[in-house]
Amino acid sequence: MTEINWTDYPGILPLPQLSGFGYKSVSGVIRTQMVSGYTRKRNRTLNAPTRSGSVVWKFTNDQLAIFESWWRNELKNGAKDFSMLVKTPRGLQRRICSFEDEYAVSVISSEKWTVKTKLSIREMPKLEPDLTRLVIETNETASVFNGLPDVLSDALNNNDLVNND
Repeated sequence: MTEINWTDYPGILPLPQLSGFGYKSVSGVIRTQMVSGYTRKRNRTLNAPTRSGSVVWKFTNDQLAIFESWWRNELKNGAKDFSMLVKTPRGLQRRICSFEDEYAVSVISSEKWTVKTKLSIREMPKLEPDLTRLVIETNETASVFNGLPDVLSDALNNNDLVNND
């Protein structure tokens, strides 16, 4: 399989603002209205992208010049995907992103700019199905976000994660 080299978001530039950042999952389900009145549903894909809400960067004059040059030359006017750290429920994680549309620039002051756009984000991280079941069954959500030391090790020691179907 061919290794794809993603263009990285420039490390010299600040990451997007976390305040106001959000995302929306995209349905990978196809719905077909049947003659009987029921709706048949099936998966088109299990890895539908996630769409961000408004992504906002705050740049200085020099940073904006770098961003615009990177967007035009490295991303071919936003057509190429890129790799960037993104806020997820599991912390900042590197994800493959793409611009949904052009970006909009507005002036904050003589030295500051705001850039807004929307991104498509590939494969936002999800908990593994076995881990999700374990957390629901044990009511131990705090352990999930603290590295799972107690709940997971207890479950592994007791073979609770083994599927006996």
